[in-house]
Amino acid sequence: MLGVGYSLLMAVKVIILFTFIYIFIPAQISNFKNEDKLLDKVFIGLIYSNIITISIVHCLAFLKLYEFLSLLLCYLIVYIIYSWQKGRNPDLIADALGMKLVLNLLDISEGRSGLRGELFDQLKNWLNQFWKSAVQILRYSILNPIAGLFTVIILVAAAVIRFNHSIIHAYYGAADPYVHLIWIKYLGLNQIYRDGIYPYGYHAVLSAFSKLFFLDPYFVVRFVGPLAGFFLLLSVYYFALRNFKSPHAALIAIFIYGIIVDDRFPSHILRQSNALSQEYATIFLLPGIHFFNLYMKNASKRYLKLSAACLALTLLIHPYVTVFLLLGYSIIFLCYPKNILNTKFFFRSVFVMLLSSLAGILPIIIGVITGKKFHDSSINYIERNVQIIQDKTNFATNSIKIFSENNPYLLAILICFTIILLYELLLVVRKINRRVDRAYLFCALISLISYLQYRAAELGLPVIMNPYRTEVFLTLFAALTYAGTLDIINSMTKIKTNTPYDIKLAVTLATMITMLIFIPLKIPEGNCYEYDEAVQAYLEIKSIYPIFNWTIVAPVEQYQQTLGQGWHYDLIEFVKKIPTADKEGDKSFSIPTDYIFIFTEKIPLGSNKTIEMVDRKTKIPETKGPETEFYYRDVVNRTIIEARAYYWAEEYMKKNNNMKVFFDGQYMKIFLIKQDLRNPVLLFS
Repeated sequence: MLGVGYSLLMAVKVIILFTFIYIFIPAQISNFKNEDKLLDKVFIGLIYSNIITISIVHCLAFLKLYEFLSLLLCYLIVYIIYSWQKGRNPDLIADALGMKLVLNLLDISEGRSGLRGELFDQLKNWLNQFWKSAVQILRYSILNPIAGLFTVIILVAAAVIRFNHSIIHAYYGAADPYVHLIWIKYLGLNQIYRDGIYPYGYHAVLSAFSKLFFLDPYFVVRFVGPLAGFFLLLSVYYFALRNFKSPHAALIAIFIYGIIVDDRFPSHILRQSNALSQEYATIFLLPGIHFFNLYMKNASKRYLKLSAACLALTLLIHPYVTVFLLLGYSIIFLCYPKNILNTKFFFRSVFVMLLSSLAGILPIIIGVITGKKFHDSSINYIERNVQIIQDKTNFATNSIKIFSENNPYLLAILICFTIILLYELLLVVRKINRRVDRAYLFCALISLISYLQYRAAELGLPVIMNPYRTEVFLTLFAALTYAGTLDIINSMTKIKTNTPYDIKLAVTLATMITMLIFIPLKIPEGNCYEYDEAVQAYLEIKSIYPIFNWTIVAPVEQYQQTLGQGWHYDLIEFVKKIPTADKEGDKSFSIPTDYIFIFTEKIPLGSNKTIEMVDRKTKIPETKGPETEFYYRDVVNRTIIEARAYYWAEEYMKKNNNMKVFFDGQYMKIFLIKQDLRNPVLLFS
């Protein structure tokens, strides 16, 4: 079976390739201004690459032309058009297509030392430059620990927390990634909206990544989830650094949001460890607000385009994020009253945002036109949680509950909001120019509104989304509000020391150490919907046996994995055909592949005891509802199913020589039937 080392290797591969295609290449192609730094290039590259990829994949999928070559061709066409618009030399286009690399290799081969010697010299020079750069970075990190050493330590710790589950476990830590996996595979087969209309932006990005590098979507979903969680944390650091203009505040923000795991502060780090479209869309939330703020300050159309692209991306990936993005845009808009009074500026802003919104919902419009229906589960979820009409008669009474908030983290939001508001009023009264513009204020305002939405049901306010969803955004802005408040307190200190470090460093470190003492560092555990042994067996089967010539008989989780590689037969349907004392089996049943794998669990998932013969003899209950929840999530029903499959396989193996044990582990026993697909065995005859 495949171990942790293999998982780590695949994780590194996915991270490098994803960063290369969605960040590095776009950052090299795009034109940046002199003030743009590394993080600007990271997020601007990510924005452009995602919006282009999603647009291309949707167009090709609707036309049923979505394949590797068509995808690659569209990328090249987009790049050529972009270069032409920027007035670049045609030779540069050829260079980007690989011609420069070929010419460089030819030049190297003509050197005195030959190709091998010249390449060795080139590598030696590169290593020397790398070493010098590393020494400079290390020196900077020591002399500037807040922006260097401590930041790196926290980012590494946050990455370990987010990648822990996907490295150690082969199964996904949440239910949604299994759905995303199957939709990515459907999309790869040109089947868009097969289960109903749903924003497919996330699936387009992951599907294109899988096609370009011929990666199994299983690994893409497994490792891009925590990678997106890390980018989300990086967006917090980026926003705080650019808007608060304080590395201390940025450090505190990523410390709180990145590694604090407490039930009372629902940062949902576990959600950031799994492939979830809402978390992926949230990557563009803070950069979008940042670029819109720059637009309001500088009136630069470039920043308007970037913020509009973020709006379109959230609509294409997960509209819940759009709600908070528009909230941020609205608050920032109101913070610049002079721009609102400028008619040309106002209508240009509104027009571009409406245009980007139309682009964001265009795939859904096309889906409706083509006769597709909306995804029932998503529509039902929204209908269950949105409550527009609340008890207005008791609103005044309920609002008093704000002052009796007993959650210390939520109470801190209210306190920090008050401090920031008083600070902003003080600046206005004393006519002091805002060093950080209005970043403190609009972060605090969004935090307060998020808090009110989080407590909407208790306060008698309209509920737009489930509190479980709201708290994802609440904690994001709360971390920035906490950091902003601490930075305000730090800015009031005038004490300096003779060392390169000032009193702010001491306050920042004291804050982090205090929080670590009262909130010990821990790594959250993911949910388990299948055993690691089941996933590892699938990976081994896929790598050894001929494509589409094997069938796995197992619960539903293996269906998403096997699609596009082999075949899957639902275990409950298989078990219902097995003969028992009170009924005769299906004597005509067969599976037409050369290899049949029967996945059985010796210890049913969710149970702590081994299956017994009495479990086999228990009658399988019937259901008219969803079979997955009834048969596989219920421990008692799952035990009955697994026992029947296990004991049938054991008896079949004793009577037939075409079955053997493929794997026998702590939790599972997997049987293999070898047959001739042209003359399949009648399994229950």
